[in-house]
Amino acid sequence: MLKVELELRNLTDLAFVSQDYETTIANTEFPIADFKRIKAYKHAAHAEEIQFFARMACDRTFLAGDLKDIVNTANAIYDLYGRTDNS
Repeated sequence: MLKVELELRNLTDLAFVSQDYETTIANTEFPIADFKRIKAYKHAAHAEEIQFFARMACDRTFLAGDLKDIVNTANAIYDLYGRTDNS
């Protein structure tokens, strides 16, 4: 795992804590893809979880959308966390 991915993960965590949800959403795609590519599932799941919570906080229409999609996203994150035990 490269230092760049970990620094970007720390940036998104700090952006989320400081309630800068747009920055969090914009900067989580890159580390999620890289973490999945190198099978760092715990880090990928964390980044997806932060992105999910940021969308809930930032986008007022996100929770008003299809509940099935929201539940499927939460289940996918849960399953990704589950993959960390097997790898």
